[in-house]
Amino acid sequence: MTGRRNLKAILVGFFALCAMALGLEATPTPKKIPPRQLGPGEQYTVYKIDLREEIMHAGVPFFIHRAVVAAKAAKADAVVLDLKTPGGRIDLMLQIRDDLITLKMPSYAFVDNEAISAGALVAITMDKIVMSPISTIGGAQPISLTGQEIAETVEGKINSILRGEVRSTAKYKGHPVDICEAFVDRNIEIPGLSTKGQVLTMDQDQATSFADPKTSKTLASFIAEDMDDLLKHEKIWPARVLTYEMSWSENLAKWLMSIKALLLLIGLGALFYEIKAPGLGVPAAIGVIALALFFWSSYLADLAGFLDIGLFILGFILLVLEIFVIPGFGLAGVAGICLIVLSLIMAMFKLPPPDVPDIGYNIAMLKNALWTIVVVFLAFIPCVWILAKILPSAPVFRHLILKPEVVTATDARIAASYSRTHSPSADELIGATGEALTDLRPAGMAMVRGRRLDVITEGDYIHKGDRVRITEVQGNVHVVVKESEDNI
Repeated sequence: MTGRRNLKAILVGFFALCAMALGLEATPTPKKIPPRQLGPGEQYTVYKIDLREEIMHAGVPFFIHRAVVAAKAAKADAVVLDLKTPGGRIDLMLQIRDDLITLKMPSYAFVDNEAISAGALVAITMDKIVMSPISTIGGAQPISLTGQEIAETVEGKINSILRGEVRSTAKYKGHPVDICEAFVDRNIEIPGLSTKGQVLTMDQDQATSFADPKTSKTLASFIAEDMDDLLKHEKIWPARVLTYEMSWSENLAKWLMSIKALLLLIGLGALFYEIKAPGLGVPAAIGVIALALFFWSSYLADLAGFLDIGLFILGFILLVLEIFVIPGFGLAGVAGICLIVLSLIMAMFKLPPPDVPDIGYNIAMLKNALWTIVVVFLAFIPCVWILAKILPSAPVFRHLILKPEVVTATDARIAASYSRTHSPSADELIGATGEALTDLRPAGMAMVRGRRLDVITEGDYIHKGDRVRITEVQGNVHVVVKESEDNI
């Protein structure tokens, strides 16, 4: 895993260019571990993965990934993907494909009723396709999210990319390439099976009996009544069938994956505010928890690794050093921001398996990661501005910044008497100007009318030595703004 993460960090762009330059011509044969020979009283272990819903949200590929991890951990002798799906999003289908393609044991797609659209493309990822007595497969023409057909020019571009993905997968798994491509492209004609103008959809008899003219291969191997019938036909019997179910923690991570943009916004915003007002602690805790949940859910989805987390921490450290230690804003700050952005992108996408070179480069996941980063940073600016305006005057925030000591009635009278004789009233201080004695981030010290005062800005950063003006006094808290030269 570490090697793959390093490759992802260094050769993202290079991998994409190489994949296109090579044209995905190489077609290695997948190395499969055949079922073991059983001893007396032993059973085969078969993992059953259910895909019986639309592939429309990130939770579906997350579930498939965790199931693949569980099947490998159980050292299953075979994996059966139980398919009954009307299809879904292409980018999610590619994520599922990239996980299932890594299975080293024999794998089967059991089409129970239907494997339509993206479901058909998932099916060809498995070593063998098996049909139920009443089932269909195919019909993978791209459509919009509203169910409408895509414009012809756009459809041509999508089909070109999708056909390349289907072709490479079908070649790798030994399925008839022309039939698989006809699921996607309505302009492909299969003599005796389909005509131009309509994408191919096959029933169980066509899938098991029609042989591709070029390869003499059928798409599906045979028809099975049920799971047991499939395993008996393949001589993987007697078998102990395990059906994967996610744990509560995996279900939590699956839900967190759906709100990853919100977790990033909360995490980055809270840490930014802690930098602006160091010492509070609460924003830092909120930021760390939100980002920890983001990286944890990505780690379970096999998207994030220790390299990604390490780069984020290193980038944050560089940014803090730039703000508090190194004067100005230079190389350390820029490097810190770049490392943070890079780590977040890396934690939301992955390269295809390195031992399957013909599968290609999953650009859809990278685009989705980049779009998420753009949305988060666009929302980050107004959120920080709103917090900077609201929090300084919020009672809870004032309580965290500076809490007046509880004094007795006698002490209060003495303090009031001293204040009247030695210091101006709150009304007299409003509008008074002075000089910032420290950087205000937003809290610090200022010299006003010969007195050192604890001050806090309305959220703005004010440098040491800048002129400030008091706009509000609440107890011992003096709210200031930067004094413009026009008002001096």
